[in-house]
Amino acid sequence: MDDSVHNLWEPYDTLALDFLIKERGLTEATIKEFPLGCILFDQWEPAPEWGLEEVLKDDGKAKKLWFPIGHVIPLCTGDQILRVRIRRPKSAGDPRYYLQRGSDTRAMILGTEKPVSIIVESELDALLLHQEAGDLVNVVALGSAQSRVDQWVSDLLN
Repeated sequence: MDDSVHNLWEPYDTLALDFLIKERGLTEATIKEFPLGCILFDQWEPAPEWGLEEVLKDDGKAKKLWFPIGHVIPLCTGDQILRVRIRRPKSAGDPRYYLQRGSDTRAMILGTEKPVSIIVESELDALLLHQEAGDLVNVVALGSAQSRVDQWVSDLLN
């Protein structure tokens, strides 16, 4: 994951950083606070390197984790990575968003102390709302239109 953050700030692919700033409206401070990154080409890594158990393919060989090209949108608590979601470019086809195996599917919650909360689907939308109105509202990103709020989010909203 550190490599993806590094890739975003190095001049390898300025389009990735430009997309976040110019098209999504995020500031450099927000991008750094929620360590967004960029994977420059498809990569495969052994599951144990990510603290996951190996899954065997039909031929008995270990199945590797696929990290496709795209923007990395992690959900972290402190130094712990809870989720890795990758927003793939349109040209890459489906799926548009790839959720890494072993990722936690809980909602991204930005703030809990305000009397008003806004729910959105996309984590990038949530980051923008938090950046621009985080002093006024809590922001919750479900990550998928099919996701339902869990009890913790339900309690926050009531």
